[in-house]
Amino acid sequence: MASTRRFRLLGGSRLLQLSGALLAVFLLWLTVTAIHPVGPMILLWLPIPAGGVVLTAVYWRTSRDPRLPEPTRRFWRHLTAVAALVTAGTASQVTEVLDNPAGGGLQTNPVMVAFNGTAVLLIVYALARLPLDRQTPGQLVRILLDAGTVMLAAAVFMWYFQTEPMLGREDTATVIGSLALTAIALVGVFAVAKVMLSGFTFIDTLGLRLLILAMAVGTAAPPIQTALQGYGPRTFPMQIGLPAMFFFAAWAGEQQRVAPAGSAAPRGTRRRRNYYSLLPYAGVVAVDGLLLYVSWVAHTNDPVVVGAAVLLTALVVLRQITAFRDNGRLLEQLHHGATHDALTQLPNRAHFSARLHEATSGEPGRPVAVALIDLDDFKEVNDTLGHEIGDLLLIAVAQRLTAGVDGHGMVARLGGDEFVLVLDGAGPDAADRAAARIVEAFRSPVAAGLHQLPIRASIGIADGQAGDEPSDLLRHADIAMYAAKKLPGTAYLHYHPEMTGTGSRTAPADQPLPDEVRRTARV
Repeated sequence: MASTRRFRLLGGSRLLQLSGALLAVFLLWLTVTAIHPVGPMILLWLPIPAGGVVLTAVYWRTSRDPRLPEPTRRFWRHLTAVAALVTAGTASQVTEVLDNPAGGGLQTNPVMVAFNGTAVLLIVYALARLPLDRQTPGQLVRILLDAGTVMLAAAVFMWYFQTEPMLGREDTATVIGSLALTAIALVGVFAVAKVMLSGFTFIDTLGLRLLILAMAVGTAAPPIQTALQGYGPRTFPMQIGLPAMFFFAAWAGEQQRVAPAGSAAPRGTRRRRNYYSLLPYAGVVAVDGLLLYVSWVAHTNDPVVVGAAVLLTALVVLRQITAFRDNGRLLEQLHHGATHDALTQLPNRAHFSARLHEATSGEPGRPVAVALIDLDDFKEVNDTLGHEIGDLLLIAVAQRLTAGVDGHGMVARLGGDEFVLVLDGAGPDAADRAAARIVEAFRSPVAAGLHQLPIRASIGIADGQAGDEPSDLLRHADIAMYAAKKLPGTAYLHYHPEMTGTGSRTAPADQPLPDEVRRTARV
């Protein structure tokens, strides 16, 4: 389906057809001229500014398409200005080449540097205005390191194939201008890499890939300068690089315009394959390949290439270290989410069960106490004031329980309005003190929104020791808790065998407590 759409695009866009025709005619004419020079030299150069004009028209049409979201149209409006600036800079360079065909090299001039430098800065601005996916601090650090790696790899190739050969030229102004343009271009590379790595939601995926391809074609011209110069003074690297770059860039603009609805979806609704995460590693591999070429083929020892290879390795190592640290934090967050209640951030039932099992598996005879806490009339709060107020009440209760325990046990939420306290090493007296602190913590009402809510809770305590069955302790605490509900106010009871059948969940609410049980009650 995607390939069908591409063929329809190539066959349905007259501007894109014109851009492709300019490229095809130019390549044919360049091939003929390379074999046997024919015709005036200007015929080799006219397709270049003409391709820039077509590119500007493509971007202008895309930026005015009402079907595209405003961030997308704004991005292509900026690129329309970029295309116009690059076309003007290219026309200036073509004029200089025609005036001085024997000059050789890239033949940059201050006008071209000004236009192209402004274009690159405008690209950076356009990319900065794009809404990107939200990133965590750790993800942002990795993105910056990855983008820096890509930028450094591009800088090495620009240095070796473009900047270093120009350093011996006598035209200082041209050298300085080229260096300035190279520096600005590297900023653009960094910005593009950052966007690709951090996530894009308003640019069509295929369109972005075509833009990247256009940039790659445009920057591949300097490395083939020497090879093309062997064919004579009529051939220059920009003769191939610029028309091809204009064609793929125009294809990107047309692809964005005809992309199906939903390709520029709101943030978080698109699933993308993260191919771009391989870019930094591709940059490292490319620089390592250049290092091998410099050492084994060119038989030179370029310190810049060597130093860059070492620095790139250091960046990748640093990036991996930050990734390992973030992965560790992510695992901690996942573990916390699996073992803690999302609302109150207290340990959940699974964590409580593991902790109780650990306590009952300790040294034989070691005391263990379990206190089950149930909020009375909580359903009425939810029904009359709403679940939001009920949630605020639960959060406040969790905070007061944690403060009341003060590190002497583990407070957990079993679910709903039920909480539980595990007291490892606590006998009945220590459990009494913990329960008394909870009763005291519940004396003052909770401020929930505009409401002052009194807290009334029933607490059942099961006294046991290591070796007891955890399920028995929890069942006994449950029986004692339901027995405590027969007492006024916030009260707690220790489990007693006589409670069985009288204070359980199935016992009648009006059934009186045995005298022995009443003697264990605390209010």
